[in-house]
Amino acid sequence: MSCPTIVTATHVTNGVTSVECHKQVRSWRILRSLMELLIPTCNRTFNHGQEIKHECYFQTYYLKPVYTTFPSVITGTIFGYRRGKLSFCIQANSKSTNPFLLLEFAVPIAVLAREMQGGILRIALDCTVSGNFSSSDSVLSMPLWTMYCNGRKVGYAVKRRPSKSDIDAFRLMSSVVVGAGMIRGKELDNDDELMYLRANFERARGSSHTESFRLIDPDGNIGQELSISFYRSSYGECDQLPRLTKVNYENWSIQMKALLGSQDGWEVVQEGFIEPTTTTGYTTAQNKALKEMQSKDKAALYMLF
Repeated sequence: MSCPTIVTATHVTNGVTSVECHKQVRSWRILRSLMELLIPTCNRTFNHGQEIKHECYFQTYYLKPVYTTFPSVITGTIFGYRRGKLSFCIQANSKSTNPFLLLEFAVPIAVLAREMQGGILRIALDCTVSGNFSSSDSVLSMPLWTMYCNGRKVGYAVKRRPSKSDIDAFRLMSSVVVGAGMIRGKELDNDDELMYLRANFERARGSSHTESFRLIDPDGNIGQELSISFYRSSYGECDQLPRLTKVNYENWSIQMKALLGSQDGWEVVQEGFIEPTTTTGYTTAQNKALKEMQSKDKAALYMLF
């Protein structure tokens, strides 16, 4: 099946087909471009029978961060072969071939395409580790995450080293700052086409255990259509609410007000986070509802970032 047209203006340079993104092109159009690239591959088979073990990947894939500084605006690229898996790469800029982070999504492409049909893709990556870990270690240093799309568990994401094919692809995409398209397989000594979506993302660091990356549209606005969030916890923390950024305090307060009938019992504490205080004075039903909300999936709650 041929790939559908993404937008009217495209360029082919050294085997790279890229989308020309003008100011009027918004982030939803970029996301839709990726979905249109993915849809033709949704009928292929995907071997999802492997069972991933945490201890194996902690030993094999644990890589210390190679960077000393991390910019607040980065280049993010989602890419993958039509008959392979998708990966997500964080780079300092579009010309860099040494990524800060490279993840492989162990998720069928059809799943991501289905999640994007509503025009929103919010990926949450949750890493729960045993024992204590140093808060000085970046959350991005974790090797394995449970992956959620729009609040639903869909699989795993694994940290990996860039392959020669990855480096070659980064070089070919170096002229693409923002856009979606494909690279012909022969340019990478492969019989398959490599699809990609590239955009600028804003990095938001909630704490040493939470980070998120939100797509910036061509006008420089922070969009909600595509975001990737990282959350780290240790066993025993699963019954606690994740700490939410002050930016989303209003949205969270609305939900809590509807649940509890008032905003009492919640306060903005130092560092700009909200945390539960006491539930004294609430009815039994309200306390039960609060407890149920606290035990909800961390990733679903973390989507408020």
